[in-house]
Amino acid sequence: EISDISNPHIKLLLESFSNDDEFMKKFSRAPAAKKMHHNFVGGLLEHVLNLIAASKTIQSSHPELDLDLLIAASILHDIGKVDEYDVGLKIEISDQGRFYGHISIGYRLVASKIEEISDFPKDLEMKILHIILSHHGEKQHGSPIEPLFAEAVAFHNIDKTDANIQNVKQTVQNDNQNRDWIWDDLQKKFFYKK
Repeated sequence: EISDISNPHIKLLLESFSNDDEFMKKFSRAPAAKKMHHNFVGGLLEHVLNLIAASKTIQSSHPELDLDLLIAASILHDIGKVDEYDVGLKIEISDQGRFYGHISIGYRLVASKIEEISDFPKDLEMKILHIILSHHGEKQHGSPIEPLFAEAVAFHNIDKTDANIQNVKQTVQNDNQNRDWIWDDLQKKFFYKK
């Protein structure tokens, strides 16, 4: 996907992560969550690929949206999860994860990579970092700021949609009882299984 990026600054930023073998080893194993969705080894990568596909679909209906920015958001929004979780026999929240959370960790990781790229446009830096900070959509859901431009709004909704669909799928798949409805403790509602 990085080779498809036409914006040279976004391409450099994404390559600064993809060319780091140690980082990529952690990124490819990271879960997207401990409980809610894609909560398995490699779950983050699956989530990212779903978001890229959804971003392309949304952008085809709204061609004024910057697809390079949406793809960057898909790859970078949860990048802090590589340090938020310890992946062993079980997925545990790390000390960094408890102290800072993945949004703060991701903001710091991406901001420090941007600083290493000379002449990175300030407006683009603000947009990328804003999407990381706002991707949960609302302050009560952990975002320090709410989405403030079209790509940020689009990305929040793309991310939320994939997470919610995956949560329902996992809730239904993990229920081994023969019944039509299952209660989900995280979303506090019943889901129909058939």
